[in-house]
Amino acid sequence: MEIILSDGEVLRTGMGGIPDSTCWQLYKWGYGPYLDGIFSQSNFGICVKMGIWLMPEPEDFHPFAITFPRYEDLPDLVDTLRPLRLANVIPNSCSIAPSYGEDYAGVWNIYAALYGTSEQIKVNWNIVKSKFSKFEGINLFTKKDLGDHPSFEMRTNLMKGVVPGKPFSKFTHANWFVPIVPSIGKHVYKQKMLADEIIKKYGFTYNAELIVGPRSMHHVIEIPFNKKNETEREKSTECYSELIRVFAMNGYGLYRTNIAFMDVVGETYGPTIQNVFRKIKVALDPNGIISPGKSGIMI
Repeated sequence: MEIILSDGEVLRTGMGGIPDSTCWQLYKWGYGPYLDGIFSQSNFGICVKMGIWLMPEPEDFHPFAITFPRYEDLPDLVDTLRPLRLANVIPNSCSIAPSYGEDYAGVWNIYAALYGTSEQIKVNWNIVKSKFSKFEGINLFTKKDLGDHPSFEMRTNLMKGVVPGKPFSKFTHANWFVPIVPSIGKHVYKQKMLADEIIKKYGFTYNAELIVGPRSMHHVIEIPFNKKNETEREKSTECYSELIRVFAMNGYGLYRTNIAFMDVVGETYGPTIQNVFRKIKVALDPNGIISPGKSGIMI
């Protein structure tokens, strides 16, 4: 990263401090403490340059979908998917989503892709099919099966790194609640039950999707509401606040939130880390001029 500090000084992290560095964007750790992390989701400096590692285009690409017909399949499909992600058999951050009205979809749907050489993909595809063969009534779809089906094509493009020009959501206003959940079936199911109970209590419906990492998942929950309706605005705030509180009580934290709830989410992580954040803020920005209150960090 290249960071402008509050006093105007320029900080180049990693190998960036070496004059004419040949490895600034190639070896990010540098020498001594790794600092890049303190400038993400913080208000300690202004990032004006960042190196991002892009994936070279693979020789072959094999997107697929697996549909599950039974609601109760969720915990087991999560536990089946986890070792495939850990072993990099499925290399991408795939997703688990409910049916959004697709004519081919099930109650739960895995969207994933295999990358690499044709030989690698052939082996890994056989592994995937073998591991999920224990489920009753599932369907495995590939590009050959679904062709240019709009929903599958959108998923395929995402997994190739092609971002759509229009936003996914059809809702003008929505709160996004995104807790992290272990990639363990019982925890995913518990979060689903907690979200159902709380959100429905306030009279809202929601859309949700799980972005699957090897060890944890992003549980992306979208709660639409009518911003022009004062009662709905108030209920939306109460609902979101209760979600934060109850999920934290059950050991589930958020990794991001909107500006209205930054303080509330920050408090769920306890006073010690918040005090450390404040000490760093005072040291790097003593006058508090950069994004006051970002992530709940104030002087």
